[in-house]
Amino acid sequence: MEVLIQIARKEEFDLPMNFAAKIAAKSKQNLRKAIMALEACKAHNYPFSDDQPIPFGWEEKYTFLIELHLQQKLVEQFLKGVEANSRRELYYWHAYYDKRLPTGTTALLKLEDYKFAWFNQVQARD
Repeated sequence: MEVLIQIARKEEFDLPMNFAAKIAAKSKQNLRKAIMALEACKAHNYPFSDDQPIPFGWEEKYTFLIELHLQQKLVEQFLKGVEANSRRELYYWHAYYDKRLPTGTTALLKLEDYKFAWFNQVQARD
């Protein structure tokens, strides 16, 4: 509750003690969840009301979308540094590993694996 109240004070909005207590209890004292819930509540309905719902469960989806966006940006940046004639082979290795890695393996790990395989193929040719 203290952290939520400090955030509200720094962000210059009113946070009733009973609403801060409700967020803290519903977040099960998980500070990250409590801060995200406070942010969501403020964006959804401010000033706060006693019967206002406190959303939870959406943060996993939000985190997944951020990670996906970050991974796409990393791939784009990586491909900018690859010569155009080598990209086809790189896409081949991506498809190769995409089908063979276990479900749930992150795209970043896949990128590292096929980047490594591609590098080894280039070294073998030289």
